[in-house]
Amino acid sequence: MSFAYYRLKYFGEPLEVYEFEVVKCFSAPIAIYVAYEALSGLYLIKSIRGKGGARLPLRLCFSGGLAGLVVGGIVLGLSAHYLNRAVSSLFVNLSHSTTAGLLILGSSAVVSMWYTPLLANPLAFLSLSASTVAISALAVLIEEGLTRRTGLGMDV
Repeated sequence: MSFAYYRLKYFGEPLEVYEFEVVKCFSAPIAIYVAYEALSGLYLIKSIRGKGGARLPLRLCFSGGLAGLVVGGIVLGLSAHYLNRAVSSLFVNLSHSTTAGLLILGSSAVVSMWYTPLLANPLAFLSLSASTVAISALAVLIEEGLTRRTGLGMDV
């Protein structure tokens, strides 16, 4: 199961779960954030390798990391809440009691992979955002120090 797509069937019929639909809405900000960070990182690499100015790309990475800290925790926290509600609603017991006795048709079980709690944990995403902020802040400080000391900086 992923944030953006799921497919459930109940006796061959497609099944829609409200909580999974809500989580699909929450996946849009995460996808936009990841694309922003990837593009700003590529722009930074291109600027440094091309001997261009790195001041703007460093600030783009820093601001993206700050946005990830604020928005990512909220979005992933709500997503984990809705995923837990949805998964707990999937357990179905199909046994029925009739006048002839107990009719056991089976039951459902949800088995998660060993890495699922890690991926659903907002701390993993927040730690990546925090490391982006820390590294880019350090790079901005070094760049500012070089600019003030030598007058050259990374924009030469």
